[in-house]
Amino acid sequence: MRLYAVIVTFNRLKRLKKTLEMTLAENPEGVLVVNNASTDGTTEWLCSVKDQRLKVLNLSENKGGAGGFHAGFKWIVENTDAEWLVCYDDDAYPKTGAFSAFEKLPDSMQIGGIAAAVYLPDGQIAEMNRPSINPFTNIKTLLKAAVGGRMGFHIADDWYRSKVNKKIDQSSFVGLFLRVSLIKDEWGYPDEKLFIYADDMIYTNQITRSGYDILFVPKIEFVHDCVTLVQQKAVYNPLWKAFYTYRNGLKLYRIMAGRLFWLVVLPKIFAWILNARHYENKKAYLTVSFIAILDGLNGRFDRSHIEIIKISQC
Repeated sequence: MRLYAVIVTFNRLKRLKKTLEMTLAENPEGVLVVNNASTDGTTEWLCSVKDQRLKVLNLSENKGGAGGFHAGFKWIVENTDAEWLVCYDDDAYPKTGAFSAFEKLPDSMQIGGIAAAVYLPDGQIAEMNRPSINPFTNIKTLLKAAVGGRMGFHIADDWYRSKVNKKIDQSSFVGLFLRVSLIKDEWGYPDEKLFIYADDMIYTNQITRSGYDILFVPKIEFVHDCVTLVQQKAVYNPLWKAFYTYRNGLKLYRIMAGRLFWLVVLPKIFAWILNARHYENKKAYLTVSFIAILDGLNGRFDRSHIEIIKISQC
């Protein structure tokens, strides 16, 4: 089974070194590092790595995770004979034996993706990488989500402990294995206009909506050393991350909810506005939020990252 790893990096050289070390130790067919125009010595260090399995794609500008995975998937399709790729960020890495566990899985063309169990360095489940079920699939899952909130449609802790493979609808791009032939012929590439956030959920929704399965396989384990939110509060730092979360989230909700979109979105928007109480600069937060909401509702995704940073600094 020809497996290539796709790692997207931007200015996290120390963590990238750990990620690349752990990845190469798993003996993949090849590793592609997509360098999002890093300025911290990453480019020079990658040039110094002497391993024939390593390929580097240096982008001329930072295109975020979405743009990085778009470019990486495309490069794999056009330049390799890979059967599968596995993708993740520069602050994530496979645990020892992860790739071997993947290669031992029975193969079926019905399976388009395999999602790993992702943990924090301390062993806790990485919440931002917890796979989920589309709550709008049927009335049962919708009621479960309405009563249970986030945990009403995200997989439970016992899925991780059971070691039983189960079907899911959505997964993050950390420890996600994808069949390359289906990327080429069916799904295309992640939407690079999203920059970061929800690009993975939107893409994996596309997989399941196209009729292919994504399996959560708890025996395949990854570590993700990442903290985006201030503990216990929905506070984004830097503030521009809130823009992408809200704008892109609206696109995801439209795809998932369909005709129930407004029923879902109005409470979400209200909650986002209430989050202003957690910010010292409430004006800046509300400005970012309102513009993000308007762009999301109008399907506008053409603002540059520089423009969004400026909006967040007002």
